[in-house]
Amino acid sequence: MFESEDDYQAHLQAIIHWEVQGKLGIRLPDNSGSLYFNWKQEPNQYAIHLSGPLGQGATWIRGNHSGVTIQAGNKPKVFAATPEALLTKTLGWSLPVQELYYWTRGLQSPMSEVTASSYSDDKKLLTLEQSGWQLQFKRYRDFSGWSLPQKLVAQRDDIRLTFVIKNWKIY
Repeated sequence: MFESEDDYQAHLQAIIHWEVQGKLGIRLPDNSGSLYFNWKQEPNQYAIHLSGPLGQGATWIRGNHSGVTIQAGNKPKVFAATPEALLTKTLGWSLPVQELYYWTRGLQSPMSEVTASSYSDDKKLLTLEQSGWQLQFKRYRDFSGWSLPQKLVAQRDDIRLTFVIKNWKIY
């Protein structure tokens, strides 16, 4: 269907208004667990709802071009310029949220250089090394006519994230 990986990547770039729901497994050196996430992405803003043991109940991360806030339970909102800075400030470790915007859809991020990558015969991203993260796109599934990642494993140093995506909504 697509002649090159670049053609397929350009096709996926068209998805700019979406919602994804699933489960995130997190393995840290001194802690591990899982939480549920619901990420709603619009062209100029996003909202990520986290719930479960590591989320300590309900946590909202909301952002736009001006910055990002996090609010956990009844605690006051905390603001930072980037999602990574915010999570480092509040959790002590960082998720590559700005790059996950691309990786979640099976795309390379234009924000940093790609160290290595591999593709399937039908041009889907299978592995990616970018920004010090090693990613494995374990499974794809058709959602609303789009073939999108259903399972993604990201590892950097001693942090391992496993995303299992239950549902995609493309608007």
